[in-house]
Amino acid sequence: MQSADSTLTGLDQAATTVANELLLCCASVLPDDTRAEKVRQLVARPLDWDDLIRAARIHGVVPLVSAALSSSGALGVPEDVSEQLRKENLRNVHRNLYLTSELLRILDRFTESGISAVPFKGPSLAVSVYGHLALRQFTDLDILVRERDVSRARDLLIEQGYRAQQTLTDQQLEGLLRLDNELMFEREADLSMVDLQWRFRPEYFSFPLDMNRLWERMRALSLGGKEILTLAPEDLLLILCVHGTKHAWVRLAWVCDVARLVDASPLLDWDECLKQARALGAERMLFLGLFLAAGMLAA
Repeated sequence: MQSADSTLTGLDQAATTVANELLLCCASVLPDDTRAEKVRQLVARPLDWDDLIRAARIHGVVPLVSAALSSSGALGVPEDVSEQLRKENLRNVHRNLYLTSELLRILDRFTESGISAVPFKGPSLAVSVYGHLALRQFTDLDILVRERDVSRARDLLIEQGYRAQQTLTDQQLEGLLRLDNELMFEREADLSMVDLQWRFRPEYFSFPLDMNRLWERMRALSLGGKEILTLAPEDLLLILCVHGTKHAWVRLAWVCDVARLVDASPLLDWDECLKQARALGAERMLFLGLFLAAGMLAA
């Protein structure tokens, strides 16, 4: 015979399991009607709402959870949970709008100085893959420039109030350009952060992506009423899968990026993607990202 304590423990575990199911459902790329129906079914079961909110924060999917619960018309969502999600979502919207305006300002400054720059992840990923700036959380701005332009881009960011996390002499910067892939900047006034990159992995990480070909395949994207450059979906998919694998896929948001990209790219050239992955020794990383996106989020 089960004790009362063990029965309660079982109920708690079941409630946590339902919360996890709901989290994955909200983040999935299921058809809207299918997702809404499944959300309503899960909300009708006992679940740990604190666990749901905590997991959504940890995994960077609060906007997706908030949007899915709201659009489902599910009854039974506690009022305090709805209000908490609404407030967090509103803060995310305000922050995203601010960072997007800052990104466009930086890109304008780079263009004026003859520097080609491509934002990836952040605002451009939210718009091109998620379909709305508010649906993805991001805290910094990832900007790709050509290696030859890094020094000038660094100086322009410093002129705009940013401080490099590494203070480097010109000689040290030359060494960094050969061996590494990024420089981080932060601005104390508004806590904005910029990740300036010239390749996607350090030279000592086996991912020898041809940056010249990548630049040739760039696409145009409308962001905030302006036309900017963005990565071709085949390149972006591979980069997202390598990034997720490097970090052991510990955040659901990274799996969401892959799932949303596949869902938003019906004309994606799979032959080219696989060919490039094989050439770079990244085939298993690509397959792992796709496996997780399909298994967890119905991509």
